[in-house]
Amino acid sequence: MKTVAVIPSAGKGERMEKGVSKPYLLLADKPILAHTLFAFEQSPLVNQIIVLVSPPEVENCKHAVIEAFQFKKGIGWRRGK
Repeated sequence: MKTVAVIPSAGKGERMEKGVSKPYLLLADKPILAHTLFAFEQSPLVNQIIVLVSPPEVENCKHAVIEAFQFKKGIGWRRGK
């Protein structure tokens, strides 16, 4: 059986007034999204990860999180509205 984790990551964090979308806010020197993806990448129960991002954030997510932290577990993309 194949298990896919779907990570919604389109939050803007406007109420936080930081000028950065919530998934990219730093927590212990890493974007919050990276912490989430590490947990699923380390799980032997998860075969693939799909990250849901808003269209303007796709390239930023790829470079600032996926490539920067070298995630390898079948990361897929779905663009939100």
